[in-house]
Amino acid sequence: AQTMALTPVMPSVFANYELSLAASKTRGAKQARELGALVEIGGSTDLGLVSTSAVGRNLMKGSSGRSGFTRLDTSFTSNWPGSNLTFRLGDSVTKPGLWGQVVYFGGVQLGTNFQLTPGFVTQPTAVLNGVSSSPSTVELYVNDVLRQVSQVPTGPFAIDNASALTGSGEARMVVRDLLGREVVITQPFFSSARMLAKDLSDWGAEAGLLRRAYGSSSNRYGPAFVAGAFRHGVTDHLTMEGRVQATREFAAGGLGAIAPLPAGVLGRAVFATSRDTDAGNGFHGLLGADKQWKSSAVYFQAEASTRNFRSLDTDARRPSPRLQWVANFSHSLTARGQFGFAAAGLWSWLGTKITTLSANLSFPLGERGTLSAYASKAFGNSNNISLGVTMTIPLEHNRSMSVVANVAGRQTNVYATAASGPAISGEP
Repeated sequence: AQTMALTPVMPSVFANYELSLAASKTRGAKQARELGALVEIGGSTDLGLVSTSAVGRNLMKGSSGRSGFTRLDTSFTSNWPGSNLTFRLGDSVTKPGLWGQVVYFGGVQLGTNFQLTPGFVTQPTAVLNGVSSSPSTVELYVNDVLRQVSQVPTGPFAIDNASALTGSGEARMVVRDLLGREVVITQPFFSSARMLAKDLSDWGAEAGLLRRAYGSSSNRYGPAFVAGAFRHGVTDHLTMEGRVQATREFAAGGLGAIAPLPAGVLGRAVFATSRDTDAGNGFHGLLGADKQWKSSAVYFQAEASTRNFRSLDTDARRPSPRLQWVANFSHSLTARGQFGFAAAGLWSWLGTKITTLSANLSFPLGERGTLSAYASKAFGNSNNISLGVTMTIPLEHNRSMSVVANVAGRQTNVYATAASGPAISGEP
């Protein structure tokens, strides 16, 4: 396969910023104003990119609370597009996977980055095959929606349109020859971006110091660690994942698998174990499944851990939850909006038991605006009811305004926001 020619790198420097001004008024008290900022500066050469970012809080004179800037990330990043590899030195996050949360750290990171090759398809692609007795026109219908019309010569042909054959469902090809005769070929298909194509590998390795109090402390780092993750497409229907983590106090490792199940369901499972110097052996398990239709989707996942299980995102004071699960359903009404329902539960080793039920609705407002609403109810250690409404209206020249109102317990908040983003190329 031919590789795209790379444009020569031009040395550059840049500065990005985002300002936020909030005003609040409480009856019987003075109006409070808070000014915040997100800033990023950096520069790049053919060797890579150097950048640093910070957050500023309470920058206005007379603001309550601690005023000043807190450093967020400082790093050097170098990409090798020919190998789909990225190297980073400095602040970063661990590579995400089936189990464990991503954590902030300072150190070195090396791993695959398929985004360096635009158009590169990592997931297994469904292939539809047929035979034409003469030059013909092929109409491809995916879940009864026409997605592609193409011309094929006499003989065997194949259609592997990755963008059209994503998700699960039924594909129907109508092969029409020069005399108008039609042959209909129907074939089920399944494809998911969470899986890797056969023989394709995705990996990452990190080492350094765990970051503590990210966003509230500039230079607070914790213990040293090493971590690695490796995903591989064993077949087009099975993707395996291995993951290891270690500090001076513990070591953990686990295996996971993602595979299509009957009825177009995508299933996933994980088993992990850890060994801690003080806590001893611990175990963690995960089961999940989801399915997508033309306009609807369902999702379910449950995780359970023993009290002694440890990973980079847990410690003795905050062990992994004993059991946590989430289930949701969403449905799109195309141009009329969408709605969804969700339920989640958490049972911790510290005695917390919470179950939450929620619903959300979103629909167009006028020509370009959006109005969305949500409601949630918690049961167990917390019995709060939350309600909220958000109205967003895009304006000209990449500006927008939004109004947010929410009620949680006895507290009611209303926010109005106006924002302006960078102008689109060619826009005044």
